[in-house]
Formats: sequence, structure tokens, C-alpha cells
Amino acid sequence: MAPCWAVMFALESEWKTPFDGLFINESKALSWLARNSSKPNRSKQLDCWVLHSNRDWASQNLSMSGDDVSECLLNELKKVVSIPMPATIFRQSQRWLYASASNRMQDECAWDSKAMLGACGDWFQNENLEGALLSGMALTGRILGTLNQSSVKPSITNDLPALKQLELFS
Repeated sequence: MAPCWAVMFALESEWKTPFDGLFINESKALSWLARNSSKPNRSKQLDCWVLHSNRDWASQNLSMSGDDVSECLLNELKKVVSIPMPATIFRQSQRWLYASASNRMQDECAWDSKAMLGACGDWFQNENLEGALLSGMALTGRILGTLNQSSVKPSITNDLPALKQLELFS
């Protein structure tokens, strides 16, 4: 497992960026940034963001105080994103010792068609929501492929909505 530091921060006014989320590849400390207040059903009163460190930086700075982490990562963010940032009015750091799997699986999901047992999740290939979604979709495809084989049929009747959904994937 690999660690990560996350910083949630709020700004005194809206940060005028052309993005609500950003993968950061050219930084020694940062990996990801997202405007938390842009998500559905979130308050728009404050411009709130979440910033993640990368694994290597987190591993080297596990014992750093939360305040020092916030200061360091926000300063690094200002170097990476050239758009001037409004003043920070709130910030809080969270250390996750087991934020992500160190070794990724080679496949996008696991499926045993004989035992009819499968597993999926963000720990297979991509450690984010997209990775979890893609892994779940891959597992769904394998399950439906097994159900469409001649020897295995779903045990539901024709009048159930679930069968209609399965037919859409056939």
C-alpha cells in the first residue's frame, strides 16, 4: 500500500480556472486537484478544492505536520498552476497511510466463470473513480458473457425488469 497526503482548502473568492479537476504530472509533490464545490449537490458559497500529493512525496513526508503539509503543497500548487489563486481562508490536511495499492493488477477485473465469483475496484488499474467504474464495467461484461453462453442461463423470468436490462447488453 502507498500513502497520500490530501489537503482540502477554501478560497475567499472563486478561483477563475478553466478546469474543475486536474491531473498533475509535472510536480515532485502533487498528483491531483479537484474543485470540490463543483460536484453535484455541493454548496457553492465557498470555492472549495481538494489537492492530493503523489506517492513518493507522501512516503518521504509521512511525519510532517498537517499545517506544514498544507503550506508546502499549496505553495507547490501555485508554482504548477500559473493562474493567480485567491487567498486561502481554510485548509485542512489528511494523511492516508493506505491510500492506494502499490502493485496494480494486470487485468481490469477478476472473474471466475465456473464459481460465478468476481471482483472489481479502483485497485485493479486506476486509483480513482474512473478506474472503479471501468473495472465494474469490465466485470459486468464478463458476467454477461458467461450468462450468454449456452450452458448458463440467468434464473429470472421474462417479466422482470432485470431481464430486460440484460437483453440490452446481449
